[in-house]
Amino acid sequence: MPDNAVLKTRLLRRIYAAAMLMLFLFTSFGLYAQPDAVGRTLPRSYSSASGVEFRVQELVRGLNRPWSLGLLPGENSSRGAGIDGFIALRPGELYYFTNLPPADASVSGGETEFHRVRGLPDIHVRRQGGLLDIFPDPDFHRNRFVYFSLSKPRGISGSATALYRGRFNTDGYRLENLTLLYEMQNATPSNIHYGSRIAMDNRGMLYVSTGDRGSSGRAQDDGDSAGGIVRLDPVENDGSGRDWTLYTTGNRNVQGMAWDPRRELLIAHEHGPKGGDEINIIREGRNYGWPEVSYGVNYDGSPVSSRSSMPGVEEPLLHWTPSIAPSGLAVYPSDGVFAMPGERGFDGGLFAGALAGAHLRFVKLPRSWEDRRSLWPINENPGAFPGYEEEQLLSGELGRIRDVRVDENGYIYLLTDADNGGLYRLIPAE
Repeated sequence: MPDNAVLKTRLLRRIYAAAMLMLFLFTSFGLYAQPDAVGRTLPRSYSSASGVEFRVQELVRGLNRPWSLGLLPGENSSRGAGIDGFIALRPGELYYFTNLPPADASVSGGETEFHRVRGLPDIHVRRQGGLLDIFPDPDFHRNRFVYFSLSKPRGISGSATALYRGRFNTDGYRLENLTLLYEMQNATPSNIHYGSRIAMDNRGMLYVSTGDRGSSGRAQDDGDSAGGIVRLDPVENDGSGRDWTLYTTGNRNVQGMAWDPRRELLIAHEHGPKGGDEINIIREGRNYGWPEVSYGVNYDGSPVSSRSSMPGVEEPLLHWTPSIAPSGLAVYPSDGVFAMPGERGFDGGLFAGALAGAHLRFVKLPRSWEDRRSLWPINENPGAFPGYEEEQLLSGELGRIRDVRVDENGYIYLLTDADNGGLYRLIPAE
């Protein structure tokens, strides 16, 4: 009769074999838990200092660490038709959803469908790495292009920020004809600071943030794209991953980036270390200072630098000390449902999710920003920045907010960062 040690070994082998079988089934046949469409309006209403009264709709739950939302262009919440788009989950899953209920309809999740998208390249899923930003092309309904960023595995344990374009096939819910638009030159075993936010300007040029990968000196190396923002032409790109230009340097880890079409500005925010999160106006060829200057300190309390500003370095529009760990950035349109006459409403302001403190941060910008030319002398003279106002919304109500998007009618969408994360929408209170 086998002794206890032999029996224990056999049992462990069977458990291991069963675990490997389950892993094979999950990865090969897509037996993943599906997101759950909820479709309910939360009971209370909220007020902002800007005079806006709003309520919150819970649209989806059951999202495993969602990182980004991509609403299809032309989709808005007031057409009476369902809304389509993509949700990227950091553990490496991409979902295409259809028929999300519009804001002006009786909210019900019963008609919403979720389809797991196939055809993604290999992804390095470790700590902050994984599938990150998702950005449908503005002409998606014609060309079916989707841009997405991720941590690409390299070598045995290395990874690098990468940006791809794929053509979405709705018949099989697959990404096809993948094109590698950008790949960071130097991979590293570090699993932090990938950047990876995507934006597109009014000329169709594409931008992606890169992160310093935990090695701060790389952000000041003009021969290294880490710790900056890269620009490329997606139409003319040769697909090698090397056809791009370094647009900015000195950015620690940009986690929110958006194009402001009215002011024709690229705006981004980035994580500082312990304090020193920043919002910056992004301009070509500029150095944003990290790690030569910082308003924050290292996590152990030691100084990052003896300086918070220096000649030749761009001054942030604002900085957050203590840190709020901003994530996701949206510029509110002038004709959105929350715009109001005068200085009231969300018109033209910035929204950022806050991972630390678990709230939505609103930055109200002054009317003088309507003339973008007035910004250039202001940015050369940091002491002359015009006044802005901030407020915290939904503090502790929904959890850590990872992404913020605004649709064409001005309804605001939020993704919460959790194992059971959710998708929410802000609508005017009746």
